[in-house]
Amino acid sequence: MSVTSGAYQLEFDPERQLLVVRMTGLWDSSTVRSYRTALVAQISSLKAGGRFPATIGALVDLREQAILPKDTAEAMQEVTENEWPTSNPAAVILSPSKIQKSQTGRMSVRLQNIAFFTEEQEALAWLKGYFAA
Repeated sequence: MSVTSGAYQLEFDPERQLLVVRMTGLWDSSTVRSYRTALVAQISSLKAGGRFPATIGALVDLREQAILPKDTAEAMQEVTENEWPTSNPAAVILSPSKIQKSQTGRMSVRLQNIAFFTEEQEALAWLKGYFAA
């Protein structure tokens, strides 16, 4: 299952057992609501296939996403806290922005297995190593 909107793309890569999430642009509360709906549907689809969350990693690419306004960041934190499995490994790719890394870190504080990268290949290597261990 793949979902694409103007602000995000969610795609499951079965070969790598990886949920790839790419976010772009400046988000508002309606974008967050749309994303939440798409994320819940994607996770439900993966759960129905018996794969999620134990065997699936996530790669969240924020390089093209703007820094979120405070209320939007708070809404995204709620999505992360309520919809994302805490034990699921996730690698986050960020732009070099320290503000974005700080904001994303606050939104992801309850996740157990998360790492931040600036390059996609580094993130993929980390995820591969996580599952190999």
